[in-house]
Amino acid sequence: MSGTLPVQDRRTVQDRRTTQATKGSVQDVAPVDAKKGGKKSSTLPFLTEDSYTDLVLVIEEKKLFLNRSLLGYASVYFNQVLTEHQNEKKKSDKMELKIVGKVYQEFVDLLSVLHPAVNKDLNERTALRLLPLVEEYKMDVMKEKCERVLLNSLKKLPLDSKTDTTSSSTRNKKDEPADVLVRYIRVAEAGNSRTVLDQCVKMFSESEVSLKELKGNLQVSHRIKSQVFQNRMDSTSEQLCKVEAELEREKQENESLKKRRGAKGSQGSVDDVSKIQPTLSKAGPTRYRTRRNNAGFKESLSDSRTQLN
Repeated sequence: MSGTLPVQDRRTVQDRRTTQATKGSVQDVAPVDAKKGGKKSSTLPFLTEDSYTDLVLVIEEKKLFLNRSLLGYASVYFNQVLTEHQNEKKKSDKMELKIVGKVYQEFVDLLSVLHPAVNKDLNERTALRLLPLVEEYKMDVMKEKCERVLLNSLKKLPLDSKTDTTSSSTRNKKDEPADVLVRYIRVAEAGNSRTVLDQCVKMFSESEVSLKELKGNLQVSHRIKSQVFQNRMDSTSEQLCKVEAELEREKQENESLKKRRGAKGSQGSVDDVSKIQPTLSKAGPTRYRTRRNNAGFKESLSDSRTQLN
């Protein structure tokens, strides 16, 4: 008889050993009932305190209840602040941070995207609001997400009015390309986003979008305005150079055409003269044809000069 147990008996012994080894060290977790506890709560989880709360943010006299690891991993700034406070107090103590000069709703939007229990999609409007905030608190991953959303939105922005299917009567002024680009530039400068800023400057420089809104906006730096104006001037100069080169090429082609016509006309008159006979009856018509050919050439030459001028 073999000294090993059958497969079924070995599995039973193994399950029993595993149960005995883990008994008392790990608590059993009851399965989630989809009908009772499986539904998502409609209330944002960080608006009320729960068993995971060990950090409270106070903004505009309102409180947000969090676990400190959520902000610690997402933000270099909060990681440093929380580490310093943790050294001063016990780890089990609840920490309260008061944030001055910030908008409560902006932090609600930020946590709605950041919190794993909510995981809200990041759209263009939210990205515009959050980009300066995440830059200030050194949330690099969130900043990259905001930049991707804004860059994708810029790619869809119609710069040519001919391709814009929206009626001018129903389109809001804020949706005009110039206003959108100015708004993006302001946010990109506040959020120190080089990628978004470069894209806006490029779109302003390579299109026929009016510069009136950019010139009159006091919140856009002079450096960006100068860069856009200089790029637009360089682009215009480049187009003028192309036009001048095209005109010069056409001029040379016309001159070459005139020379070929002149050479052909003079060669034809010599041939005609060589064929003139001494008799008067044949000389008259030949001279008449020669004068007629020369008159036609002069008329054609005059037309060519008129077109050239």
